Amino acid sequence: IVDADANDDVTVAILSNPAEDDKLLVSQAERGALARKAYNAGDVEASHALHVAMSVVAPENHQEEGNYIKGIVFGGLDGIICAFASVASVNGANYTTGVIFVLGFSTLIANAISMAVGELLSEKAEKEWIRNERSREEWEFDNAPEAEISEMVDLYK
Repeated sequence: IVDADANDDVTVAILSNPAEDDKLLVSQAERGALARKAYNAGDVEASHALHVAMSVVAPENHQEEGNYIKGIVFGGLDGIICAFASVASVNGANYTTGVIFVLGFSTLIANAISMAVGELLSEKAEKEWIRNERSREEWEFDNAPEAEISEMVDLYK
């Protein structure tokens, strides 16, 4: 049984047979939230007990939102700087306020599309590289397992 009180104190009690009482099991979202609460509180025992109790039921799902933080921050900063530069240069040419707003918004839209396509293509290229590396390593392991095991041991020395 896993629970958190109003003070975010995590309580974990391992069920003797989790399959007997489905109503006591927590959802994947609750499991992740409780794991984060235990981590934030620095409660090692609660985190360990939670993982032990939940590993009997189903594997832990991790947050996927963090995968987008790099792109959002990089794109946001790039967009703000480029839009500022465009608006500042047009303002220096003494255009009307309406023209400046149109150019500023069009710059924002163009930058957003450009950054999205760039992020998509870079992710695709990175995943392709990872697949190729994995394929090569699997081939090497199939054809020279002793050398690959030695390589892995050397990596962890």
